[in-house]
Amino acid sequence: MPDRPPLPSALDLTRAQFDGWACVWCGMPLRKGAVSAGRAEGMLGEHDMSIEVYACPACAIAPRTPGAWVALRGRRDDGSPTGEGGGLPS
Repeated sequence: MPDRPPLPSALDLTRAQFDGWACVWCGMPLRKGAVSAGRAEGMLGEHDMSIEVYACPACAIAPRTPGAWVALRGRRDDGSPTGEGGGLPS
C-alpha cells in the first residue's frame, strides 16, 4: 500500500467528505470505486466525531508526491484539466 498523507481531523472535513460523498484527500465527488481511506478521528467537547472516510480510486493508489496526485486525477484543484491525461477514467 503506498504512503498517503495523514487523514485530516474529523473536525476539518467538509460536509461532503464527512458524509462520504467526496474524497477525503482531493474533495472530488465519489461515484463508483470509492475506497475506504480509514477513520478520521476528532472530538468536539465530549462528543466523539470520528468517522470512516473514503477516497476516490485515483487518490487511493496515488503516491505521496503532490505532483503525482494532480497527474493521476488529470485536473488541478480548481477543476481545470492538466493536459496530462488522468491515470484513471472518471
